[in-house]
Amino acid sequence: MDMEELFEEIGRSITDAGKTAAAKARDLTEILQLKSQIGSEKGRLQETYRALGKLYYQEHQDEEDHPQAAVFEAVRESRKRIALMEEKLRDLENTAVCPACGARVSKDAVFCNRCGQKIVGNKEDEEI
Repeated sequence: MDMEELFEEIGRSITDAGKTAAAKARDLTEILQLKSQIGSEKGRLQETYRALGKLYYQEHQDEEDHPQAAVFEAVRESRKRIALMEEKLRDLENTAVCPACGARVSKDAVFCNRCGQKIVGNKEDEEI
């Protein structure tokens, strides 16, 4: 084998290696895209399950003899605990909740800064 043939062989090997690397890079890119799409779809599925569960709960929560009555009670208890903690947080932050839009407002606010609703029970109302 002379030098020219050696260089041609080395060139073919480099070209083949480059093609193999490019193919692997394409495959890796496709794999990553598919994993991302699967993750997104799983997220949508979980959100659909949550929405379905919430609808089911809302529809059947008052059925005392329902097979899931214990789960419904756990949901009610959890919601009560959350409400108590949120109330404590509002007290610590000196805020209230707008009855119209649910935004947090200062307890001294006369109107909601989000929707403009008059806040009933504020200090101005007490002074009148």
